[in-house]
Amino acid sequence: MADDGGVTRRRVSWAVAVAVAVAVAVAVLGAGHFHRRRAVTVAAATIPAVPTTSSPRPLPAPSAATAGPPGEDLSPGRYHELPDTGGYVIHLAARGLSEGSASSVSSGPERLRFAVTVTDRGLQGTIGARLVNVSGRTMRFANGCRVVAEVSLDGKPWRTFHLVDSSVTELSPGQQTFLETSFDFDGPGQYSAWGSTDIELAAA
Repeated sequence: MADDGGVTRRRVSWAVAVAVAVAVAVAVLGAGHFHRRRAVTVAAATIPAVPTTSSPRPLPAPSAATAGPPGEDLSPGRYHELPDTGGYVIHLAARGLSEGSASSVSSGPERLRFAVTVTDRGLQGTIGARLVNVSGRTMRFANGCRVVAEVSLDGKPWRTFHLVDSSVTELSPGQQTFLETSFDFDGPGQYSAWGSTDIELAAA
């Protein structure tokens, strides 16, 4: 019986030792597993974010409209010209007093500096046209220099005048000519005048 008791105690002690060893191993393995998971978690949290980059957008190319001031074609050829002022207005009062005005509508290079004006001498008026060749080329007029001038009275068509100088067949660069004719006013009112002419720029 004493021997059986000793064996039993040894078996119990061995079982306890084994259980303790297993518990320690489980604890160690669990702690290691926990630390490994925690290490992974911390490492993932401390990874710096990679900044996103993008190439700067290229600036838009300058358009042809911004390359220079707008203007007229100075190439050789035939052209139908209108006054630079777009029209001339004269207010004729009952006492013969008048006041004229015009506004410029041209900009940039020009072929022809062209203006139509009206002046008064009481009840008689003069309509004139000044033409200046600013194209840098020889300017030609078929059958002489000719300007068709239209005049309206109080906003309604009134008269058409043909200003002609057959002796002027061409203008060199910088040259000018002036055409005019007289007429009688049809009483007080607002007289508006404009005109047109045809030119040809020579190749040389």
